Amino acid sequence: MKKINQNKPTVSVIMPSYNAEKYIAEAIESILKQSFRDFEFIIINDGSKDKTLSIIKNYQKIDNRIKLIEHASNEGLIKSLNDGIKKASGKYIARMDADDISLEDRLLIQVNFLEDNSDIYLVGGSFYCIAENGDIMFTYVNYYNFKTIKRKLPCKSMIHHPTVMFRNEGQIFYRDKALYCEDRDLWLRFLTEGKKMIVLSDIVLKYRLDKNSICNSNPEKQRMIMKEVVKWYFERKKGKVESYSNFNLENIVNKNKFFSLDYYRERTLLEFAFKTGANRQAFRKNLFVFWKNFGFFSWKKSLVAYVTSFLPSSIIMKIRTKF
Repeated sequence: MKKINQNKPTVSVIMPSYNAEKYIAEAIESILKQSFRDFEFIIINDGSKDKTLSIIKNYQKIDNRIKLIEHASNEGLIKSLNDGIKKASGKYIARMDADDISLEDRLLIQVNFLEDNSDIYLVGGSFYCIAENGDIMFTYVNYYNFKTIKRKLPCKSMIHHPTVMFRNEGQIFYRDKALYCEDRDLWLRFLTEGKKMIVLSDIVLKYRLDKNSICNSNPEKQRMIMKEVVKWYFERKKGKVESYSNFNLENIVNKNKFFSLDYYRERTLLEFAFKTGANRQAFRKNLFVFWKNFGFFSWKKSLVAYVTSFLPSSIIMKIRTKF
């Protein structure tokens, strides 16, 4: 295969990867096969212990648009993203995850939109939710204009991180203390600075729901930090100095008597099972165990999920996208 040379890319695609050997080849190929060709592909190998690095290097041999950043040890998503931003030389920055698949015209759609709308700083897109084997389970089609985002972003997740492309105008980095919420923190800082954002109805990505990622997540900490991220936003909005520098997660965890690692982990796994259409009978059985351990009304959406699990599949599919 002939090598492709790019000197001044329009887009810098940034993709962190850690122990991603199972899916990373699909992710890489989905970018290399984009209809829009003028890009550099910055892949950060964050101290992977599997074959991730060798897979990246094999692709790098045949396409030198791939720029590899290697971490000797696992330094985390935020450090990886920031290292990618530092290296990015494109006019625009596009995000990508190592287990997702970008559709062929993704970059083309987003570049054209930003070129035609100079007042928009960031554009996100809609996406398919796919199972671990790649099968499409359901579709998230959203359209949010800036007015809606400005009103609802502090209290609602509206911009799906792996679908975004934004202008590379000055290096604005993800922040360490916004762990697990680094994307929402960045969007809210864009909002503070008056940067306009939009989410298009165009489907640009296949987003993979992977049980291993769910099991390794920290939903309880994410919930606590999200409250702080939103608080920092309103502090800035009121003209105050935000309390970011004084934030200490462990202090908050110790003060929160309702903190329960098991509760949030079990709830997240049940949400995953509902969204992926796991065996309904097994789902209901596990839900009963959850209610027994944590209370019938400890998770109000679980009542909706339980009733929905008895409905026809066509109806369930529609409800999952809102769950």
